[in-house]
Amino acid sequence: MKCDLLGRTLVAALLGSCLAGVLSAAEGDEAFLRRRLAQFDREAGSGNLDAMMELFSDDAVVLGAGQAPLAGKESIRAWWKGILDQFKSQEVHEVGAVTSIGETVVLQGSARGTFVPNAGGSAVQIDSWFLHVYRCSAGR
Repeated sequence: MKCDLLGRTLVAALLGSCLAGVLSAAEGDEAFLRRRLAQFDREAGSGNLDAMMELFSDDAVVLGAGQAPLAGKESIRAWWKGILDQFKSQEVHEVGAVTSIGETVVLQGSARGTFVPNAGGSAVQIDSWFLHVYRCSAGR
């Protein structure tokens, strides 16, 4: 199974809300996406930008509060490079609701932790929400 991240509401201590109306995703998709999200947290925590970008499809779009959409992997890479150049990510995503409709799976949850400045100083606290939309298909 292959699931590509189509859109990601980024956490930068800027967001907050929740998705209502929860349906159950196929267990295989849900378990796979939970592992993939945990992998993203590990790669971000280690500053491994290349491994982080492998988790995004080429046509991924990131929507963050108060910023223009980041369309495509290169725009997303540049945004994350700017973050990782300044901070060490100690963020953990916790999946709450999962909705599956055909090849589309939506994950909603929370993101908590800190961004620790690489140059020293006070950590930026993260207590936010996310909404991820994935396109999943077998054998791709």
